[in-house]
Amino acid sequence: MDQFIPNLRDETVQSAVKVILGYSAQDSILYSAIVALTNFFILTYNIFKYFNILAIILDAVVHLGFGVVIEPHLSFRLRSPYFPLGKIGGTPSWLNPINIPSGESLSCRLCSKQMAFLLQIYTGNPNNDHDFHRYIFIFICRNPSCSQINDASNIRVFRCQLPRINPYYSPDYPLDPDVDGDIPDPYANSSYPTLCKICGCFASKKCARCSSAWYCCRDHQVLDWSFSHKSACGFSKDNEKSVDDKKGCISGEFIIPKRGTALNPFVFPEYGIEMDEENVSRLENIKDSDDSGDDDDDDNVLAQRMKDYHEYINENELVNGLPNADFEGVEDSVVQDNAFKKFSKISNIFFQVVSLNPEQILRYNRKGTPLLATDNAPYHNLVPPCKICGASRCFELQLMPHLLSLLDVDSVGASIDWGTVMIYTCASNCRIEYDGYMEEWAIKQDFTSP
Repeated sequence: MDQFIPNLRDETVQSAVKVILGYSAQDSILYSAIVALTNFFILTYNIFKYFNILAIILDAVVHLGFGVVIEPHLSFRLRSPYFPLGKIGGTPSWLNPINIPSGESLSCRLCSKQMAFLLQIYTGNPNNDHDFHRYIFIFICRNPSCSQINDASNIRVFRCQLPRINPYYSPDYPLDPDVDGDIPDPYANSSYPTLCKICGCFASKKCARCSSAWYCCRDHQVLDWSFSHKSACGFSKDNEKSVDDKKGCISGEFIIPKRGTALNPFVFPEYGIEMDEENVSRLENIKDSDDSGDDDDDDNVLAQRMKDYHEYINENELVNGLPNADFEGVEDSVVQDNAFKKFSKISNIFFQVVSLNPEQILRYNRKGTPLLATDNAPYHNLVPPCKICGASRCFELQLMPHLLSLLDVDSVGASIDWGTVMIYTCASNCRIEYDGYMEEWAIKQDFTSP
């Protein structure tokens, strides 16, 4: 359809329209024809654009993720040996416990501070050997000022995968939390790297006094000293664990929480993740309801656009047959006015789809099409190829707004925010050296125009 719509940013098209506008200033009939033609193009473009988006949504098989509160005494289910389907917040449950990302690769591109673990999702493929086990890990900077409009510089994504037979897990009998209960990792050994006591990432620094607590950076050591380590330094690990445990219980009895709890002030509240397939029949109702009540809305929007168009022509009187202002103003004023940017068709579809499952925290549809939050933000044409094999990256999953409420960061003032975060990974799912962690790509879309 796009080939039938004039591209007003094309210099040739602009020149032609300038000439037409020059003649139309002297001919009221020609002027009326131009207005009618503009009206037709806008209406036609929006209709085709809207139904193309709906067709993509209805054809896709999407799995939705939902945050699940885990009782404190069952939090062991989220540890690596149990292969949780996914988890939010807390510390990462590393798939490969040896070759984990270094501190530098987990630092924010904007402020260089250590990022916090946000989410991981299990995406293993039983039909392939090299990615029999597979996780996507997502990290984000906790500094609100690093959360900038339509910019994912404060987010990092990693892909990790392992073959079925590997040194870290049983190839036949993975631990079952319902059968095995809370037991130590049977494969863990002293060769595993030390982890930061605060964030669970690679640690290279330790407490000089007791040499038992490890940290990824000085900031986390200072934080832990005031949070719990000051009262436990020099004592056994069991004593320090009891100090931390008391923060989540009353009179020795754990309370069943209604929300996830954070292990310390740096990490996000911890949740499990459950997945469910999106109900396609409910999506079809979006199309039906939109057909029945959107005609008037379309007419109102188009009427306002044409009014803006007339005002632009009148405000920019033609001089010597040519406009005295940059012609891009026509497109900016009529076709992409700020009010319409914020509440465009794409955004309306986004809100309608989300309203069917308002508590969804992610949408998973590998090699599918993302649900765009807005048409005024970065999209897939900015995604670079895989650094390992050179293959293009494909869409895999996206984070949704409800996740922000689970993280306790959706405040009115400066805070971490997004309309959606789209994750792109290697389309070939290539093997990673040493079965380590490969950084992938994120695109963030916000509802507010820059």
